[in-house]
Amino acid sequence: ASIYPVEKLLRATIKNPEIVHKLMRNCTDVLKEVHNEFIKAGAMILFCEPIATGSIISGRIFGEFVLPYIQELMENIHQHKGMVCLHICGDTRRVLPQMVKAGADMISIDNRVPLEFAKELIQPTVPLVGNVDPVDVMILGSPEDVDQAVKHCIKVGHDAEHGYILCTGCDLNGAVPLENLDAFMAAARKYGKLPIDQSVLN
Repeated sequence: ASIYPVEKLLRATIKNPEIVHKLMRNCTDVLKEVHNEFIKAGAMILFCEPIATGSIISGRIFGEFVLPYIQELMENIHQHKGMVCLHICGDTRRVLPQMVKAGADMISIDNRVPLEFAKELIQPTVPLVGNVDPVDVMILGSPEDVDQAVKHCIKVGHDAEHGYILCTGCDLNGAVPLENLDAFMAAARKYGKLPIDQSVLN
């Protein structure tokens, strides 16, 4: 979607699917080379995808135009001894089962998806990452709001079968008040200290 306008790209999935597959093929081949260079430098790949969300496309479109290429990229990363976290923005509830099949080492969930819902699908396979609201809580909220959001996430995610990593639901920017960043870290230490103290989560 950085190469071809989003609206035209979405229309083409129906009217001209072979062109979309050609574009996806080219992008996938280039991304392999990019990933490989980052892996050589010792980086973990954070694979962020804003357009392939269930907020925009259907599960069928995801299965045809997104999943095969993501799977191929994940396989390439692992062949080169890399590690990858998959994040797709927005409400991914209708594509989440396919995200699980992608082969990532961990899956990051946007705040639009209830952590409880994501946990049930993700925990049997890989660690769950997420999902404090980056805008309403981290930017616009108070330190108390941040504390409660972190508490909720740890309460839901801490016993995930393959582990849980506290994180925001999407990227943060410079608009986040420093006191909210401090509150996030303080809450993580308070509620996430091992072994988990259930009494502080209630």
